[in-house]
Amino acid sequence: MPLEESPAWRWKPWQECLLLFALPFALYAEAYPYGLLGLDDVTYYQVNRTLQGGLREGLAGIWMPFYSEYFPVTQFTLWLDLALFGSEHWWGARLQELIWFGFGTLAVRALVLRL
Repeated sequence: MPLEESPAWRWKPWQECLLLFALPFALYAEAYPYGLLGLDDVTYYQVNRTLQGGLREGLAGIWMPFYSEYFPVTQFTLWLDLALFGSEHWWGARLQELIWFGFGTLAVRALVLRL
């Protein structure tokens, strides 16, 4: 019995990945104009003196606990936001969060296909 051909409407894998990566950007489009939330964003970006506003000296502070928390990867992404976009441009932090969210959707796709 010959193998059935896939339907013509089926998306190519790169098209699926592109759509899934863009999905968080579309879902959170209404949140783009807003600044940081008054929950913990202000604490991590403005009060966190160990990051030193994204200066090179702040890289050492990443490996030290902040408010009895030790999250070096999170601290590094915050430092990267401050280093690349400065403390006045919150769109950079939001953009980086959405990029990570997009990669997360691709990871879930890979996991589902693997199962």
